Amino acid sequence: MVDEKELNELFHDILMIREKYKIINDLTQDRFNIFRILRMESDEVNTHSAFIAELLNPNGSHNLSSAFLEEFIKMFDVHTIDIKTVKVCKEEYIGKVRNGSTEGGRIDLHIKSNTGSFIIENKIFAEDQPNQLLRYHNAYPQAKLFYLTRNGIEPSEYSKDKSEIKFVAISYMEDIIKWLDKCVGIAANYPLVRETINQYINLIKSPTGQTKNKDEEMDILKIVTGSEKNTLAFLYLDSNSGKIKEALKEKMINEIKDLASELNAEVKFDKSLGKIYNGFSFRFKDFENIPVSFEPQRNGLQDIIFGFVKNLVPVDRLNTLIVNFKKELSQDKHTDAWLIYGNWHDYRWWDNLEYEKVITGQFKNDLREILESFKKILVQSKL
Repeated sequence: MVDEKELNELFHDILMIREKYKIINDLTQDRFNIFRILRMESDEVNTHSAFIAELLNPNGSHNLSSAFLEEFIKMFDVHTIDIKTVKVCKEEYIGKVRNGSTEGGRIDLHIKSNTGSFIIENKIFAEDQPNQLLRYHNAYPQAKLFYLTRNGIEPSEYSKDKSEIKFVAISYMEDIIKWLDKCVGIAANYPLVRETINQYINLIKSPTGQTKNKDEEMDILKIVTGSEKNTLAFLYLDSNSGKIKEALKEKMINEIKDLASELNAEVKFDKSLGKIYNGFSFRFKDFENIPVSFEPQRNGLQDIIFGFVKNLVPVDRLNTLIVNFKKELSQDKHTDAWLIYGNWHDYRWWDNLEYEKVITGQFKNDLREILESFKKILVQSKL
């Protein structure tokens, strides 16, 4: 059993490091990020895939020829590529997709050459699509296939169709950041390119929950491993992280209940809250017949979407609700079950950053803002 005093000392030391780097970040303007300012962080195609494609392109505007591509080839073992004949294709169309089809679709990134090619399926935000990897494999059976996600998870059977497709699962959290760090070194004498890559590294470290400063990482490492008592205290905390997050989940539930009371609404939680498709919904007092639903698309409250479920909306108000939803929230997605919905990008992963927002009260404020938007939608729709 770890002594309470030892835990408190470890907490104190780590919090001091955190405060130190908050001050440094303010002084160095580390929080200034052009990608984030332009609200580009959640645009998978036009930000993440496009940026990676530009770096991999020997004819890219970085003017560093094939240097970044060669580093990628070395790091990820794609030695069939002929640098001189490389062509970088974004969103490559390979045919129409029909129900149950094993062909067609759009490939996020396809790096081709006369002697070989590789494909990157980018999943930092998007969900798997039916037979997706299988379709790409069938189109280019000799291409090396990378499945790129936030933390290196395996694709679902939904995407592979239980086929024995060869692929390599890589992550933004580890693999892409390591490659980008190498790219920063390559661009050392090209400040505009170098700092743009650094800004992109900072951008992707935010949704992956990592510290942005290597010195900060080293300071934390020194504290934790600098003494036996600190290491034991850290391991003790780590062994209880699941219980700690469960307690934070209860805090989140209580904040949702408090907010419902403040907004004169009723909230209902699904029985298995946190499991896939089990979320919560609100009914405002003046609009009790139409609930506002929040539903995770993965276990652990991940990939939360919010909107209106089709069969719970009066038929004569469907179109009006869709128009006002688009106008207020600038999102427009739908399925057979959902009349219209959007992604809650700021709470997509439920890792440390999201739990930190629960602790600080930011989660409650962010949820309030979304619910106020829904209330406007309902008022404008005259429901």
